[in-house]
Amino acid sequence: VIDVKKILDLPSGHGRVLRFIASFFPEAEITACDINKHAVEFCRKEFGARPVNSRHSFKEFNIENKFDLIWCGSLATHFNSADTKDLLSFFYRHLNIGGLLVISMHGKRTLEYLRSPHYPYSLDEMSVEKILSEIQDKGYGYADYKGYKGYGISVASPDWMKTAFEKTGNWRAYRHTEKAWDHHHDIYSAVKN
Repeated sequence: VIDVKKILDLPSGHGRVLRFIASFFPEAEITACDINKHAVEFCRKEFGARPVNSRHSFKEFNIENKFDLIWCGSLATHFNSADTKDLLSFFYRHLNIGGLLVISMHGKRTLEYLRSPHYPYSLDEMSVEKILSEIQDKGYGYADYKGYKGYGISVASPDWMKTAFEKTGNWRAYRHTEKAWDHHHDIYSAVKN
């Protein structure tokens, strides 16, 4: 059982999940972190969250606090493999011992969508083929959105994610649940040892 006193929601956006976290943990101090300064300020005003402006790179970015619970929905889903590893390292650094990380990632459902002509995530055919080839060869596929460098669509296999967690730090109670968020994103969770 985790005594949840400090929570990080990254990326918080305008609080689509934070509003439920605040309701479920009314006594906890919640930090809203996002690259969108207006969204972070909105979370401060509406939900009493501690505002922190994020950066593009998580390699050297630090927040003063450590947390008992970190929620990360729909961020690694847009990162290449190196940035996803940096993000996992960031979360490990910022969790208290016994703290829980819950993170969403694209998986099987996204592969189904990418193979369908009706839902290619605004990617051209070459980008879709790149992701499908990389996921087959490396367990992680990524392509930039057109006109964006370092921001796009990624898909990770459960094996790739498990290895990335293991290389990040000492975790326990590791879990993977397929299509658990909105019947779309896979959810990974682990507790810092």
